[in-house]
Amino acid sequence: MAFDKSCRYARMRKGMDRCEQAFWSGQSLEELYRSLSSKASDSMAALFVAAMIIATVLSVLLYLALKRTVTTPVNEAVGYAKRVASGDLCTRNRSRQQDETGELLSTLDDMANSLSSIVSGVRIAADSIHTTVNQLRAGNVDLSQRTEEQASSL
Repeated sequence: MAFDKSCRYARMRKGMDRCEQAFWSGQSLEELYRSLSSKASDSMAALFVAAMIIATVLSVLLYLALKRTVTTPVNEAVGYAKRVASGDLCTRNRSRQQDETGELLSTLDDMANSLSSIVSGVRIAADSIHTTVNQLRAGNVDLSQRTEEQASSL
């Protein structure tokens, strides 16, 4: 609080010194006002430029942060989906994130688990069919031999 009062006092003292200087130099108050207002507009322009630079820097930082938090997990999900689409059902990708992209990765992982179960079921069924076909073939060969033996004995 004391610092604020001393700054105000210093600015007020500086302004009074300028008025006194203008009085002794014969400068009119209008000329003093014009010089002070041009200095104020110059400082306002500099303040505006500084604010625009700060806003630009903050925008770039925000862009980089959003890109890192959104794009990286989405790219990870796309890569995982491509691996599953190419037939790699062994890879698992559990996400620790609790946001939408984490939910997407978990859902893709659940999908890969389901596909793996389906492929496993199809494999088991195909093996069963293969075994049954082999047994039928062996039975047909046996039946064919017995039929030939019966025909030759007649």
